[in-house]
Amino acid sequence: MAWNIHPHWSAPLTPKLWLEIATQGLAPQAAERVRAEHLAHLDDAVDAGESVEDVLREWGDPHRANDAFRKAHLTVTDRGLLHPGYALSAAGWRRAIFEESEFGRSGVVVLLPMLFSLFREFFTPNVALMSVLGLVLVVPTLRWFLIAALRLGGLARVLVAWGLSGWGSMVMLLCLALRHPPQGGNDTWGLGLTLTLGLLWFWRLWAALRALHKVESSNAVN
Repeated sequence: MAWNIHPHWSAPLTPKLWLEIATQGLAPQAAERVRAEHLAHLDDAVDAGESVEDVLREWGDPHRANDAFRKAHLTVTDRGLLHPGYALSAAGWRRAIFEESEFGRSGVVVLLPMLFSLFREFFTPNVALMSVLGLVLVVPTLRWFLIAALRLGGLARVLVAWGLSGWGSMVMLLCLALRHPPQGGNDTWGLGLTLTLGLLWFWRLWAALRALHKVESSNAVN
């Protein structure tokens, strides 16, 4: 709005500003590659007699370019969805145990009391204790062992990291609890929570597979 009313208020679009906007949200390596390619094109065009303004017009709107780059290159979000793997060592096991704190243990802490209150009859003290131990210790240990010992990579690593995640464990616990609804109660809230978490869980798989496809396409080009 300010630019339409007073064009002189807006900062002039320079190649540096264009690239900052166009590479926003890209993973560092992808952003560096885009910058290098465009700066090389700019140098060649200027050497051929074109002006910087002409080159910027050829590049087009930086926000639209950013949308296109996000579809073709890894983003910061994609990097978080693609599991880097573990070493088969004590340090690797510790990383797997504490990794859930980065990818949603705080959310699990909030959801578990809600889960226990919705399904009091199913989550007896023993079941509740086993559920917490499974989420915090058993599932991360199994994820670490499968990825590290089998040296999984690519699609197999994506599937194991997704299936043995905190989100996956919560969805499975909810599905088990729904088989034992409260006597005379209404399990609508439990079903809604299960469907919501299930959709989020499968969305993470879809996003991780998309990110994996970007990596494989990039490797094929290189």
